Amino acid sequence: MPDRSLTVPKSVFHRFLLLFVPMALLFAGGPAAAAGKTLLRVSALPYLTFAPLYLADAEGYFEQEGLTVEFVRLQRNTDYLVALLRGEVDVDTIFTAGMMNAMARGEKIRVVASRGVLSAGGCVTNAFVARPDLAQKLDAMPAEELRKLTFGVDPTWLDSFFLQQWLAGRGLTLDDVGTKYLPAMPARIEALRQGGLDVVFMGEPWITRTVGDRTGTVWKAAAEIAPGFPLSVVVFGPAMLGRTDDAGVRFLRAYLRGVERYAEGKTDRNVEILSKVTKMEPELLRRICWTDIPRDGKLDPAGLAAYADWAAKRGLTDRPLAPGEIWEPKFVDEAARP
Repeated sequence: MPDRSLTVPKSVFHRFLLLFVPMALLFAGGPAAAAGKTLLRVSALPYLTFAPLYLADAEGYFEQEGLTVEFVRLQRNTDYLVALLRGEVDVDTIFTAGMMNAMARGEKIRVVASRGVLSAGGCVTNAFVARPDLAQKLDAMPAEELRKLTFGVDPTWLDSFFLQQWLAGRGLTLDDVGTKYLPAMPARIEALRQGGLDVVFMGEPWITRTVGDRTGTVWKAAAEIAPGFPLSVVVFGPAMLGRTDDAGVRFLRAYLRGVERYAEGKTDRNVEILSKVTKMEPELLRRICWTDIPRDGKLDPAGLAAYADWAAKRGLTDRPLAPGEIWEPKFVDEAARP
């Protein structure tokens, strides 16, 4: 599931926080760079959508490109943007409305590769899961009945964006239905079980678990609402974009090799590596749906621009963004060359 973050508000106070608030970095990976190798700090969480990074590291692809990659895990999602802007993180993978707001304000941040897309017709990696008695009724439910429901969505993230797309087809907006955000997924699932929430947006492995114990039923896959949407991305910040060497290209070359390994599927070796990282049992890893990650690392930035437009209309960012303000393809293009 996509990683979430509170938005960066537009106030002067938050701008102060963004640039100056103290923060402790918790580096979860590796030693200092070996002699002659370039050290890069990369944000990463123990989820399956980060798999190509972990596979590339485990198989030595970064090392073969002359890189030492240090995976960084911070205490709060909002800390990643601060670290990226300060140059304490070179490569970020936690895309948020706050990051888009920083882009809108002219910060040197660009999406440089895909880390997962919503593929229509495949297995379901992200979806709205409804109470079992409700799932079959929602599509035909009158608008006045939809208004009575409570949706468990993050007000600043893609779940609300996707829900808005579906509601628009029914002549409704987010403001016309009940919404409630519980940050912890177990709390959302319990609320679904107890009837406090009617519909919850979730990704794997939560979908498999929730459907498996009959707490919920998949109502609407996110890929049905926004097919091809770039769900997860790789982002370069000021430190990487400002480099005069080819470290960014070498990083993405190794990353794309990790994507190729990931595309081999649920092999024993892939499951072994990813089970250690995600702490999921191998049997569960083999059962859940794996996100589709384009082998060439490319994406259509129009989807992200549409999300940026929605965020601006909701008052989450200063202004909309053009695709070129979000997406920089030159690094992945160069990395793909023989």
